[in-house]
Amino acid sequence: MDLSSFAEQGYVHLKGALSKKQVQILLVDAKAAFVAQMNMIGIWPRDVENEVEFSRCMFEFFKLDEARFIATGRLCQHLVSMHQLSVSSEIMKIVAEVGLKVPTIATRPTMFFNSRYLAKFQGYWKTPAHQDWRSMQGSLNSVVIWVPLLDINRDLGALEIAPGSYRHGLQNTTEDDFYRAINPSCYTDSAFKPIATELGDCLLFSAFTIHRSGTNVTDRVRWSCHFRYNDMAEKNFIERKFPNPYSYKPQQDLITPNFPAQEHLADLFTKR
Repeated sequence: MDLSSFAEQGYVHLKGALSKKQVQILLVDAKAAFVAQMNMIGIWPRDVENEVEFSRCMFEFFKLDEARFIATGRLCQHLVSMHQLSVSSEIMKIVAEVGLKVPTIATRPTMFFNSRYLAKFQGYWKTPAHQDWRSMQGSLNSVVIWVPLLDINRDLGALEIAPGSYRHGLQNTTEDDFYRAINPSCYTDSAFKPIATELGDCLLFSAFTIHRSGTNVTDRVRWSCHFRYNDMAEKNFIERKFPNPYSYKPQQDLITPNFPAQEHLADLFTKR
């Protein structure tokens, strides 16, 4: 595995580094979740593997029942197949070879399904220039692995990276509807390089590398996911008491009032 460009550019495009079959499972599982909810409101995709057809159904789903769509998207963040890939031997080898001595997961794996037809704000489908360390705040050598779940060319919104930008450290930001975009005065559009990727590829980059989404000009959904890692052995991370900016807690009220009733549980146990 050639990671020689990482030190100079702050990223590396690893072609065919992952099992296509294992990555495909993520998309199959995510689509199954959306189909289950589409069927609940009368949407019946004819061909799940046809990206144009399935994207049309996704757009209709979002338009008809946004709350149900968002809930399905949240479920996809907890797919076992995605978490399995994030700690797979292939991924762990990449993380180790780039220098993380004791890798830890910075935050849960995240899946994206981007299209201008699936968002009310631009930041929800086209992320502006940013650095992931701003939201991670972990080890200084933290890295991100971005994985396309299908072939993503420039028309579909290939990820755009600013080579060498990580060397300039943490940049000034402005608050927007995305999170905190880098102040436009800190970069020029010519600094970005779009990177077309195929199924089985992944992009490895420093959490300080500036990147942004390309523009998806198609009528298809752009499916991808990313994994973030800190290094438990990095001295500054240790000195800073392993900071973690993410919070995770359950809500106290029942989401579905008066559910489950006793008969729901009795039916479940009877079927067993």
